[in-house]
Order: sequence, then structure tokens, then C-alpha cells
Amino acid sequence: MKMNRVEKWMVNRSSSTRNGMKLTAKLLSYTNLGESRQFLDIGCGQGRITRFLATEYDACVTGIDIDEDEIKKAIAENTSDRVTFSIQDAKKLPFEDRTQDIVLCFGVLHHLPDWRRVVGEIGRITKVGGYFVSAELVYPVWLTQIDERSSFKFGLYNLDVYALARMLQDEGFVTVYKSEKKRKLWREHEAVYQKKYDKAWSRV
Repeated sequence: MKMNRVEKWMVNRSSSTRNGMKLTAKLLSYTNLGESRQFLDIGCGQGRITRFLATEYDACVTGIDIDEDEIKKAIAENTSDRVTFSIQDAKKLPFEDRTQDIVLCFGVLHHLPDWRRVVGEIGRITKVGGYFVSAELVYPVWLTQIDERSSFKFGLYNLDVYALARMLQDEGFVTVYKSEKKRKLWREHEAVYQKKYDKAWSRV
């Protein structure tokens, strides 16, 4: 789902970019990058974090977003041959199986009623030994219902982080790091998952 004007203003502020870079560095500190150099940034927006990844981690990074205007700005501002941007739907990623070392997805899943399809795609394209790095806002059902009826929708959905963790476990991931902070109207959920197995035979 595309962001509305208010959301675009919020996420594209310089302070949001700085906070995003700090969060990215924090979560990637829980990974063992080694020679991992193929990154995918899902919901990249104007690509500021995408370019930060390429510079700070010496990585080849693909940034994707469903919003054509955001991708156009990302392409216009890009000067690195290690970064590529394209308009893509995360529910059908244009990558071969087991090709990505690091997949980042910040603030995307809670905007999608069918987020499970995205998680399935992430499981498909992540290499065994690779990581899925996630940061999401978790809203209560009553608030998502208000948003659903609103004329100025933010497109908020109740992301079940427990179902998310179980699904990732079925895809062969284990939880490396998890943190959740309670705010007045939502919870901030951060996690790093490593794909240890091609598929999990059972939940442990």
C-alpha cells in the first residue's frame, strides 16, 4: 500500500533518516555479516537507508518500493553503481531462490493485510545463513478498525508478531534478537532472524 502525504512527510524528514540509520546499524550489529554483500531493502522509499547500506557495509543493495514517485526520487538522487532501485510488489519479488544475504523490511508489513505473502517471499529468497531484519509498529485492533472506516486512511493493519515469528520458523529462521517497546497507541517491534535451515521440519 502506498503512503499518504502525511506519512511521506514523516518518513522523509531528515530526523527520520537519522533515526533510520541508527536503527539499521543497531539491528545489523546482531548479524554476522562475514562476506554477506547482497542486500535487499523492501519499502525503500526515496532510498536514503539503501544508499547508507551500500556505503557503510560495502554492499550491493537493491531498493524496492511500490510507490513510483518515491522510486523516481531515489533513482534521481543515486550516484552509486552498487545501488539499484525498482518499482516492485513485495508480495511477488523478482529474485531467484536463496539469492539475498540480508533482507531489510522497516515499517512495511503493518500496512499490508496480506503480509504473510511477503514473509513467504522473504523466506524463499534469503540464503541459508542469511538474515531478515525487521522493524514494525504493532497497532491494536480497535485502532486499525478506526483507520479502516476513516476517510483519511493510513492503511493500518493489526500485525500479529507471534504469527510472524511462527511463519518465519516454518521458513527455517531462528530469532537472533527481539525487542518491543510499548507506546501509548502502539508497540515498536524490532527483530533479527537468521535463516538456519532451508525449511524447518518442526517448531521448537
